[in-house]
Amino acid sequence: MQTLTTVQDIVASLVVQGDNLYWVNASAGTIGTIPVAGGAAGTVPTTARAQYHLAANPTNLSWWDAYGGIWTAPLTGGGATRVATIAMNFSVTAMTMDDANVYWAGDVPTVGTNSGAIMTAPLGGPSKSLAPNQAAPAGIAVDAANIYWTDRATGQNDGAVMQLAFGTSAPMAIASGQTDPVGIAVDARDVYWVSATGVFKVPVGGGTIVSLSNANTPAEPMFAVDGVSAYWIDNGTGAIVKAPLAGGAVVPVVGTVVGATLQAGLAVDATSVYWEGMGSIFKVTPK
Repeated sequence: MQTLTTVQDIVASLVVQGDNLYWVNASAGTIGTIPVAGGAAGTVPTTARAQYHLAANPTNLSWWDAYGGIWTAPLTGGGATRVATIAMNFSVTAMTMDDANVYWAGDVPTVGTNSGAIMTAPLGGPSKSLAPNQAAPAGIAVDAANIYWTDRATGQNDGAVMQLAFGTSAPMAIASGQTDPVGIAVDARDVYWVSATGVFKVPVGGGTIVSLSNANTPAEPMFAVDGVSAYWIDNGTGAIVKAPLAGGAVVPVVGTVVGATLQAGLAVDATSVYWEGMGSIFKVTPK
């Protein structure tokens, strides 16, 4: 395990893209960066405040500023573009990107049922709604053909994993009866998610739900996949663990992670796992 850098701020989101790691310094409103191989940490120079969720593609970053909206800027910094203005009572819960667009999930917690939405915007804006009237969207993922999200509903056994084909307007539940589903990921064949009752997968388009683990998982977005394994923090032991996507035993990647910021999430690349805890950003290699 290696300490990459110490952060004198609240890390609100953490992503890896290419040779660099990026994170949001929530209090300062800045985006930090450091090479994944180690070195000097710096700040991505942008013209807009960053506060919460961060996403990246090979050329751009996107983030949410609760006082301004959804913004995009080049990975190397520069002028930021506001692609959406977000109402103050709308809480963004997750964000992701593909090569040309940013996508986000969120809701208005104080309004009641079906106040959530799945939104998108091209990197230059403007935004549009893909799926309004959702109960409580949590995690979000995309591939070339579809957008996927988890919906926590009431947090009991009424949650769902949803799928919507691009260019259509009728989302379908590919997994229902879920308890507090949150983090989500997708590959060429399956959709993966973590919930209060375990880690699961289902084929793209729906089918048989398979349990990868019924470990004591946190109801937080500490979840990532890399094409081989799923990674999360075990809520009982505090360890970062992994399980093969094809099925198999859960094994520890690193022992108890003290002070991990759940909202910051986990990031993985081909060799390492990254996370923030106790004011430092860490990586473990090999994973």
